[in-house]
Amino acid sequence: MKSVKLIWLLLFTVIMMVTMKVQWNWNNKNVQHGIIKLELATTQSDAKNIIEDWNLNGAIANTYLDFLFIIAYSWFLFAAVYRTGNRLNGWGNYLKFIAFLSPLAGILDIVENYKMLQFMRDTNNFHTAYFVSAIKWGIVTGLFTLFIVLSCLVNDQEREKFI
Repeated sequence: MKSVKLIWLLLFTVIMMVTMKVQWNWNNKNVQHGIIKLELATTQSDAKNIIEDWNLNGAIANTYLDFLFIIAYSWFLFAAVYRTGNRLNGWGNYLKFIAFLSPLAGILDIVENYKMLQFMRDTNNFHTAYFVSAIKWGIVTGLFTLFIVLSCLVNDQEREKFI
């Protein structure tokens, strides 16, 4: 794990984000609602309204591409939180174990994508991904925030060594 630099994981994640955004815009330039609206749709009628102006083949292709993005961001968040927490002394070192929520976020994202793909292929086959999506977004947001906090703590700890 040490052989893979955190900057490369971040770069891969950013490249995946840009690629997905370019592909989405290429296939769905003038749509009213994006994929996150579909992830959070709670009813079949809401979901149908969201995709009514979509190029569904493009959206399906983009959702398949999202599986690579899941690997990218899960790996990055795990490595970022674990490695940063590992640099802390004392109680802060234990915060690194929260990184193990990252694979859970990835699994929830896979479930979410599966539900959306089923719906996009057959609009009568709707199963809301709202709860799965909300939990996934909560974990991802929490891990990213924790990474920032841990980075600040490491910075403070490093600065204290020189004082």
